[in-house]
Amino acid sequence: MAQVAGRKSLKNMVTSPYEHWKPLTDSQFYGAMGDFVQFCKESIILDKNGRPVPMHLNEAQVLFSSEVLKAIEPIMKKIPTKSVNVLCHKSRQMGITTVTLKLEQFVASKSTNFNILHVMPTDSEANEMIDRKFLPLLRGTHPELLADIVPVANYADFKSFSGIELDNRITFMSAGVKGAGHGRLNFVSEYVITANKGEIKWGDVKVGDMLFDRYGSQTMVTDVFHHKNKQKYRLYLKDGRYLDSGAEHLWLVAKQNLSNDKKENTAFTAETQWLLNNNTSDYAIPNNGSMIFPSRYVGIDPYLLGVALGDGYILKDGTLRIKSKYKRHVELLGEPNWDESEGRWHKSTSKYKKFFIKSNLAGKKSHNKFIPREFLFNSTDIRKDLLAGLLDTDGCAGYKTRFNTVSKQLAEDVQWLVRSLGGYSKISKQTKVRDNELPYYTVSIAVDFNPFRRPEKAVRYNPVKIPKWSRIDRIEALDEYEDAKCVTVDSPTHTYVIGKDFIVTHNTIHMLVEDEHCFGDDVEIMTDKGLISIADVTEDTLVAQWNDDKVSFVKPTYLHRYDNPSDVYELTTHNGQKNIVTGKHEFVLKSRTTGNYVKKKLTDINFNNLWHIPMSGEGSTERKLSYLDRLVIAAQADGHVSRVNNDCKSNMHIRFCLKLERKIARLKFLSDSAGFSYKECESHGFTYIDIDFPKHIDVKDLSSYFSFDANPETAKSILDEMVFWDGHKEKNDRLYYSSKNKTNVEFFAYMGFQSGYNSCIGYQDPVWRCRLKPGESRSIRCFKREKVDYDKPVYCVTVPSGNIVVKLGTGLYVTGNSKYSDPFNLEAGILPAMSGNTVRIVLFTAKGMNHSFDLSKVAQDPESDWVYIFLPWYILSEYEMEPEGRYKSLNSLTEYDLFLCSEFKRAGISPSRWARKLQWYNYTFINEAKKDQLYMFENYPTVAAESFQASGAPIFDSRLLYDWMEREFKTIDAFYADGETRFDYVDGGAIKEYEAPIKNHQYIIGLDPAEGEVKGDDSALVVWDITKPKIKAVAAYNGIISQNDFAELAYDMAMRYNMALLVPERNMGSLMIKWLTEVKGYLNIWTDANKVTGYNNLGVRTTVSSKNEMIARLKFLMNNGYYEDFDPVFCEQGLYFTFQKTASGQLRAAGDSGHHDMYYGY
Repeated sequence: MAQVAGRKSLKNMVTSPYEHWKPLTDSQFYGAMGDFVQFCKESIILDKNGRPVPMHLNEAQVLFSSEVLKAIEPIMKKIPTKSVNVLCHKSRQMGITTVTLKLEQFVASKSTNFNILHVMPTDSEANEMIDRKFLPLLRGTHPELLADIVPVANYADFKSFSGIELDNRITFMSAGVKGAGHGRLNFVSEYVITANKGEIKWGDVKVGDMLFDRYGSQTMVTDVFHHKNKQKYRLYLKDGRYLDSGAEHLWLVAKQNLSNDKKENTAFTAETQWLLNNNTSDYAIPNNGSMIFPSRYVGIDPYLLGVALGDGYILKDGTLRIKSKYKRHVELLGEPNWDESEGRWHKSTSKYKKFFIKSNLAGKKSHNKFIPREFLFNSTDIRKDLLAGLLDTDGCAGYKTRFNTVSKQLAEDVQWLVRSLGGYSKISKQTKVRDNELPYYTVSIAVDFNPFRRPEKAVRYNPVKIPKWSRIDRIEALDEYEDAKCVTVDSPTHTYVIGKDFIVTHNTIHMLVEDEHCFGDDVEIMTDKGLISIADVTEDTLVAQWNDDKVSFVKPTYLHRYDNPSDVYELTTHNGQKNIVTGKHEFVLKSRTTGNYVKKKLTDINFNNLWHIPMSGEGSTERKLSYLDRLVIAAQADGHVSRVNNDCKSNMHIRFCLKLERKIARLKFLSDSAGFSYKECESHGFTYIDIDFPKHIDVKDLSSYFSFDANPETAKSILDEMVFWDGHKEKNDRLYYSSKNKTNVEFFAYMGFQSGYNSCIGYQDPVWRCRLKPGESRSIRCFKREKVDYDKPVYCVTVPSGNIVVKLGTGLYVTGNSKYSDPFNLEAGILPAMSGNTVRIVLFTAKGMNHSFDLSKVAQDPESDWVYIFLPWYILSEYEMEPEGRYKSLNSLTEYDLFLCSEFKRAGISPSRWARKLQWYNYTFINEAKKDQLYMFENYPTVAAESFQASGAPIFDSRLLYDWMEREFKTIDAFYADGETRFDYVDGGAIKEYEAPIKNHQYIIGLDPAEGEVKGDDSALVVWDITKPKIKAVAAYNGIISQNDFAELAYDMAMRYNMALLVPERNMGSLMIKWLTEVKGYLNIWTDANKVTGYNNLGVRTTVSSKNEMIARLKFLMNNGYYEDFDPVFCEQGLYFTFQKTASGQLRAAGDSGHHDMYYGY
C-alpha cells in the first residue's frame, strides 16, 4: 500500500516554489472553480525539461477529465447514486495519471463528504503518484485555489476551502499481482521470537506461527511471501540496537520531537528507502510491550534461580551453595549457618541436582552462567520473579537500576529478560579492572514496575519513565545480499517484533481480497505422501492440483486459516459421512447434458442429477512396471522381513508364507524374471519362499517406492498388481483392496483416481479398505448440506490451477480452492468500508492478456456499472511529425497504414493530419519500439484489442469483428424424450441461434472436435446459411464435450437445418465421424480425399500450412464482403488472432492462450 510518508500538515508544506503569483479576479476564481480546464491553467507544472509552465491539458486529458466529471456529476450534485467506477485504458505518456490527481484535487476542493479511492497496479506507481506527482501538483496550485489538506497514512483529508467544511478524502491504494506480497521483508538468517516455537530463524517462520505485536500480544502469521537475493539495509537505533531489512520494508514511525501521545496519533508507515532519503534521525520507531508467554513448569522457584545465578555456587554434581550477608536469601535453602570468618550466612542443598544437571548449569562459574531458555519463554510472573532474584543479589538500586556480571551470556540473557517484559536495556562492558579480575558487563535496566524484592534495595529504587519510542540513528546500505521473507500478521496493529534486539516492525500489507473457501480440519487433502489433514499443510507440502482432467503435485502458493468462519455447513456425502465446509467454498461440477465444467459455491448448488462432481484426473508420469516393481507390491502384501540370517549389509531376506497356487506361481515367475534367487520349503500346508531384496527398498510403504503421480496406463498396471496380491475384482469391474497400512490404501485410491475410477475408503479396525468403481464422477444429488454453528478454525490452500483433490466422506473428489479476488475487484473488501459516494478510478496500459483484459471486458459490458474510456495514441496532436517518403505522397501504403487511416477517419481527424500521424507512428515503430509490433500494440494501441494481442500483427479487421459482435441471439438446448430430439428455447442454453431454420434453405455445418474424451479444450460447431450470395452464420456452439456427445449434437443440428452438409476436421475427430456414420447412419459429410474408403478419410485433414491457407481465405472473404453476418463468439476471439512462429520457424495462425483455436468451424 502506498503511504503519504512522514508528511507535515500540507498547509505548512505547500509553500510554493514559484514566484509572482498574481491575485485572481473574481471572474478568474469562479471560472477556475467552475471549469476544470481553467482550474488547471491557473496551476503550475514542470514540463519534460523541468521548467515550470502553466498546466495546459492535452486532448487525451481533456477527453478523460470530461468523461469522469460527467460520470460523477450526480454525486457532486448530491443526487443519490451508486459508486462510480472508471476504467481508463490508455496509451503511454498521455499524462492521464497526472490529470487524474489534479481532477481528484479539483473534485475534493469543491464538493463535500466525498471519497475517492485511487487504485494503481503496483506500489511503485502508487508511491510515484504521491511523492512525485500529488504533492508537487498541490504545491503548484495557485494559493487562492488550494484547500486546507492534511494527509494521514495512505490518505489525504481535504478539511476546508474558503470557509466551507469539506470532509473529503482521497485514498491511495495499490493492487498487486495475485499471490504476491509487496516488500516488507526481513532476511532469513534473522531471529524472531515465537510463542509456539521459541526463538527461531526468520526463514523458518510459517503460516500459523505465533509472533508478538508491539504491545506484546500474540499475533498469528497469516501470509508468508518469499524474495530471492535482496540487498540488506541496516537500520541503527540510538540505543545501539539494529536490524537488517530490505529497501521496501515498512516501518511504523513518528517524528522524534513529538510527545508519546502525539507520536501515537501521528504515526505512519514508511519504507526503509524513504527513511534513508528523508532525514532518517528525525524519526523514531515504537518499543515493544511485555510479551505474553504461557506459563510452564520449570522445576525450581524462579526467584531462587535468580539468587543462585547472582550469589550461588553450583557444583559439578548439581549441589547448590549460597553464601550471602543477606540471611533471607540463604533461608531459601533451609536453616542457614553463620560463617564467622567470612561474615556471611551459608547453606547447601542437593534438592535441585536434577534441574541443574539437566539445564547444564552444574559446574558453571561466574563467567559462564546463563539463564535457561524455559525461564525466558515463560509467564510474566515467572520472568519478574527471576529478574527480582538477579537484581536482589547482583543488582544496584538508586538513580539508575543496573545489573553487573562477568558473564557476557548472562548479561545478554538479563537484557533479553528485561526487553521481553517491555523494558529498556543496554549493555556496556567495563574493561578497566584490577589485575587478576575479569572484565564485567553492566546491564542498564528500566521497567515500569519495581523489580526489587529486597527491602533496602526496593526503597532505593528510582522509578523511571520507560521510553515508548526509540530514535533512529542512521541507515546504511550494505554490500550484502540474502534471501528474504515477509509476512502478514493478524494483529490490528499490523506490527510484529523481530530480532534479538526486540525491534518492532510493520507487516506486509496485502491488498487482495480473500474468499473464505475452506474446510474443517476433518477434511483430508491429497499430497505426494498420501492424505493429510488440510490443517497440517505447510508451504513445502506438495498437494494434488486438478486442471481440466489432469493432476499434478505442486507447492501451495498460499495457505489459509480463518479462526471465526461464517456461513458454515455440514456436508453429508452419499454414504452418510459428514465434513465441515464453508458456504462460499466452490465445487467443480460437470454438466450431465453439455459435459462442461462449472464452479458453484456450496450454497448455490442444486442437489439434482444434472450435475456430477469429478472423482478422477490423469497424472503424467509414465512408468512401465518392471519385475522388481511387481515383486515390491507382492512383498508389501504377503512378505515380511525374516529375522533369520538377516545380517547382510546390502540385502534383506523377505519371507513369503503362501497357500494359493496362483500366488506361488506368480511369485516364482517374478523372482526368476527379476533375476532374484529364492529358497522354497513347505510346512503345515503352506509354502515358504525366501527372497533376497535390496535393503534400501521399503517393501511396506508403496508410496515411498512409487510416485503418487502416474499416467492412466501406469496407474492401471499398479492397480492390477495390487489387486492380485491384496484384493479382488468384483462384478461390474469393481476393484477391492485392503491393508493395515493406511498410506497404501490411499495410494491405491489415488491410482484409481488417475485411471478413471471413483473411490470409497473405509476403516474397520485394524484394516483399511478401498473399493474402486468405474466412473470419473458422481452425481451431486446424493449429497446434502445443513447449516451448523461452528467455532473452530477452517483451512484451505491456493494452487495455480484453482482446484485441489480432497477426501470428502470416503471418496476422493475435485473441488475448488481458496483464492484471491482479482486485484482490481475490491468491492467486497474495501469499498463498503468507505462512507458516502465513492469514485474508483483504475488506469492501465495493457501488457498482453492479463487481468486488465478481463476487467476491460467487464467494463465494456453495457450492463456493468463501469465507465470505460479508451484513449488511442492518435488523439494527441503532439504525436505527429513532418511526413517523408511514402507518407509525403500517401502512395504505396501498407495494409496497416490503410487501417490507421480508417481509424483516423472514424475518429474525425482531419485528412490533412493523416500523413503526419503515419510518419510519427512509423518513426516510433523503428526508433523506440525497434520494429517490435507487439511493443507498439501494448504502448500505443490504435484500437483496444491491439494491446491484448499475443504477438505479431492482428489477422482480421477489427472493425468488421466489432460490428458483428453486436448480433442478438437466442439460446437453445437439445432434449431427448421418447426416442426423439426436441430443441427448446431456454435461458442459458448451450447453443446460440441467430436465425431459425428456413425451409428450402441450404446449410453447411463446420465441426472442430476436441481431442478424445473431455480434455479441457473446446469443441466448436457453426451452422452457415449459404443460400444467398452473402454467407451468414445462423447458429453456433462451443464447449467441452466428449466426441460421442458432439457427434450426437452434430447429427441433431444437421437434421434441424435441412439435412445440412457436415464438414468435420478429421485430425482429432475420427471417433466423432465413426459415430456419425456407423451409429447414426449420417453420410452427408464432406471429404477432401480423392477416394472414400471408410469413415477414417471423411472430413478434412488440416496441417499448419493448410490452416494458414484457410485463415487467409477466410480473411479474403471477410474483407471482400462475402459474409453478411458472423458469429460474435468467433469475432471476440478473432480480435486476438495473430501469426506466431512455431519451434521450426514456420508461421502459424493462432489465438492467445485461453482463446480457443476454433476458426476451423468457420
